Amino acid sequence: GSPDIVNYGAGAATSLTMTLADNMVVGFVQTPQLTASFANIGTITIYPQDLDSFTSSDTNVVAIDPLGRLTAVGPGSATITATLAGLPAQTATINVTASNPELKHRYSFNEEPGATTLTDSVGGAHATVVGPNVILGGGEAFLNNTGGYETASYIDLPDGIISARSNITIELWYTWTRTEGNQQRLFDFGSSTKADGYATNTGSGLTWLSLSPIEWGNAMQLLYSTNGNPPQLTLSAPRSPANEEVHVAVIYAPDSGLSRIYVNGVPRATGTAPARLSDLVDINNWLGVSQWDDTPFGGRYNEFRIWEGVLTDLDIALSRHAGPDASVVGNAGELQSIEVPDQVLLIGNPANAQAILHANFENYQGVEIQSISGVSFQSLDTNVFTSTSGGSLNDVALGTAELVASYSGLTATGTVSVIAPTSVTLGLTNRMKAGGLPVNAILTADFTSTITNVNVTGFEGVTWSSSDTNVAAVSATGQVTPKNPGVAVITASYGGRTDDVTLTVELPAGFTKGQLIHRYSFNEAPDTTTVTDSVGGAHGTVINLVPGSAEDNFNGLGQLVMSGTGNSGSPGSAYVDLPNGLVSGLSAVTIEGWVVWRSEVQHTRFFDFGNSNAGEGSAGTGQGYMMFSPWSGSSRTRFAIKQGTQAETPSLASSVALTAGPDLIHYAVVYDPPNGVVRIYINGQRTGTAAVSLLLSVVQDVNNWLGRSQWSGDAMLNGLYDEFRIYNGPLLDADIAASYAAGPDALPADAPALKIRAELPNLILSWSAEAEGFELEAADDVSGPYSSAGLPAPQQVGDEYQVTVPASGQSRFFRLSK
Repeated sequence: GSPDIVNYGAGAATSLTMTLADNMVVGFVQTPQLTASFANIGTITIYPQDLDSFTSSDTNVVAIDPLGRLTAVGPGSATITATLAGLPAQTATINVTASNPELKHRYSFNEEPGATTLTDSVGGAHATVVGPNVILGGGEAFLNNTGGYETASYIDLPDGIISARSNITIELWYTWTRTEGNQQRLFDFGSSTKADGYATNTGSGLTWLSLSPIEWGNAMQLLYSTNGNPPQLTLSAPRSPANEEVHVAVIYAPDSGLSRIYVNGVPRATGTAPARLSDLVDINNWLGVSQWDDTPFGGRYNEFRIWEGVLTDLDIALSRHAGPDASVVGNAGELQSIEVPDQVLLIGNPANAQAILHANFENYQGVEIQSISGVSFQSLDTNVFTSTSGGSLNDVALGTAELVASYSGLTATGTVSVIAPTSVTLGLTNRMKAGGLPVNAILTADFTSTITNVNVTGFEGVTWSSSDTNVAAVSATGQVTPKNPGVAVITASYGGRTDDVTLTVELPAGFTKGQLIHRYSFNEAPDTTTVTDSVGGAHGTVINLVPGSAEDNFNGLGQLVMSGTGNSGSPGSAYVDLPNGLVSGLSAVTIEGWVVWRSEVQHTRFFDFGNSNAGEGSAGTGQGYMMFSPWSGSSRTRFAIKQGTQAETPSLASSVALTAGPDLIHYAVVYDPPNGVVRIYINGQRTGTAAVSLLLSVVQDVNNWLGRSQWSGDAMLNGLYDEFRIYNGPLLDADIAASYAAGPDALPADAPALKIRAELPNLILSWSAEAEGFELEAADDVSGPYSSAGLPAPQQVGDEYQVTVPASGQSRFFRLSK
């Protein structure tokens, strides 16, 4: 074509070719090679997903997955057909032969307590017990590891146990009990700098084939490497179940490029096999420890087997059915029948259920085969429940419908019933402390005489409410936040059933409300370098003030303007330096302020009290500080406190992320060690709560800055400071809301509490009729803007003013303003 002509169309398809290996072994996988020619672009490689259709004539012989990979399922022949754009279909016949895997090693752990040799009853490659904490008995080996790799106890298998193999399947039955600590090893075959046979030395892996119940990222992981990090294979499956016996099978088959992890008979992950087993230097063949300095495995081994060859889906299902103590499974015999047991689904359950299919063979009965290739399911009434072809069941509505399963030319039918609860029970303490940590309520339900005490807290259709949100609020997930003293009824409903708890919120013992001890209102005239503390006399200093400028100067309207130029290591912008020792001598503190944040730059500070390694007056590496940032990395708006050079504890992110703009932002932090809690607020609403352990004495408050960070690389604040206050103790939610309502230019009077209750389809908002001059305002976002426009006029009902608004189902925020 010409460079002057734009033509993005491939044109008509003129030919299609498909290349496949025509012989496969059961369990092996191949990917077809496809090419197509087009009128405008010539011949290109295409993929199965590009075809109009890609099918197998017998999925019990060759199955095709969504990516177009072909898996040999059972002996026989199958024709693979590919079609594209009306061209003649391309076909290929694949002949599949049985894999005939051979068991090479079997360890059943039947030795007496105290034995140091573990018998390989098949291959004679006996294993050695290493360390005092391998406890034998009851046909199990319990690795009671509680420390690090230096004190690990483990099982050492002979050298060369898998490197001489071509394709392997490893089977094991185990119970994982030490659930803390990533990178434990169920097995790790290879070599490391630890040297041959010394897992308790420090070192790093050189070559390894390993399986972990949980790796970084919360996943079970199969790793294979022949040359250190990074591994050539990282295959991840859902993390291992814990505290229950699990059957796992791992396939590593370079001849077919296949790796796979099965958990309890279900294939959970499939990948490639990028290197030969002969490339592995397997001189450290360990159960329970790693080639690296990783946490040793804690748990029980019941059975460990190594096969030459690939076990099929059915082989693995039969082996799991027989169990760890049975003789090795032989020929299942002819398939005689299949059965679908009746199942029950719980209405609103967000977790799909797996359909069950039992197969009866000539030699084995009741084998679960729902996860093997060739099985399919179908719901006969999708208004009651739906089913994927793989049998993932999802409830839709109450009722009963049939589920049909098919396998190897046979069909069977069972019933699936979607049921509602007969009763619900709300689990929640009846007393909480005002301003305390939120508590997660638990809702349980009974469905039948045998399905009882089910945690339905996270089910769809569960609703929560509080009779007085000024006393305690409850989220859509059942998290109850105690706010102010009083009584509120917390109600949970699900499936037509309801339960409630009357909650009393009381002041913590010895609670003393914080008193205002420092107030900075920024009312100074332009070109002034002092910021007056009108309450405590701890006056601050404006650093980098620019006389005569509209930036980095007081604006004469009760605000200090900061340009945000430079960074905290070399500040070009104005900022405020407050006197030393403002908070470190307090037992608890409330800090609040009003700021206009003009530019969304990361790691700026509304305040930062502390020190750095560069000392007083300089930023460097922050230490011994407490700070509040409108945007601090991925956490967005957050508060943090830090002791010395240790980690920030806690680092508390706000549930409401601030955005820059022209409007005033009100923020508040209540740090209350005597009551073990920190709370943060945005525009009068609590947006975060966390437990605290550090005292305020850890704050090295010699750099008490507004608009500058203890960290030299952090940005300066681009904004306007309107008000900054420090109280010598905690304020509660109602106090913060009242302060926000009063605004930056006035201290709150005895503001009324705004109450909200539901009388569906309406909400009733009310406050004391003794509070004169207050106006109800609403906004669609917690940060505003707030307005009374569109709200009905308040009506006095008894001793309250009331406003009735429709319950729209959308989030809306209300406040009283004066």
